[in-house]
Amino acid sequence: MNAWGRHDAPLVCREVWSAVGSTCDGAGCPGQVAMAGIDETLRDLVGLEGVLGASIVDYFSRLTLGAVGDPAGPDLEAAARGDTDVVRAKLSTLELIGYRPERIEDIVVTLDDAFHLIRPLTRRACQGIFVYLVLDRASGDLEAARESLRKAGAELDV
Repeated sequence: MNAWGRHDAPLVCREVWSAVGSTCDGAGCPGQVAMAGIDETLRDLVGLEGVLGASIVDYFSRLTLGAVGDPAGPDLEAAARGDTDVVRAKLSTLELIGYRPERIEDIVVTLDDAFHLIRPLTRRACQGIFVYLVLDRASGDLEAARESLRKAGAELDV
């Protein structure tokens, strides 16, 4: 049962596309790690137990690059616009107090029934991008979700 009391609520694609496809599938690219596109990354994230939705967002333009979630769940595009301000504020604050932005791993907002996780990506190729994930508190595994976000951040090719 999900947070909205529905047993059969499938996750559906609201909008998923990749502006730039992966150019390396691991074969024929010696010494390089295969990179994941937006749609593949989102599919992997929503496959985790307890995930209610996930999105990938450009926090410079506030553009949602892709989102997948339960239609009855949170409005991922509205959350992305609001979370853009959270990411900008946190990165700015860290800079003000002398921390390098790449030191941030994730931002976790704890609600009574869910966790909202925000992972700013700091690799040069992905600067300005964050991954957002909504995790049901009762059925999700917070540490597994954080690990999946770490992996997504390392492999995402935007």
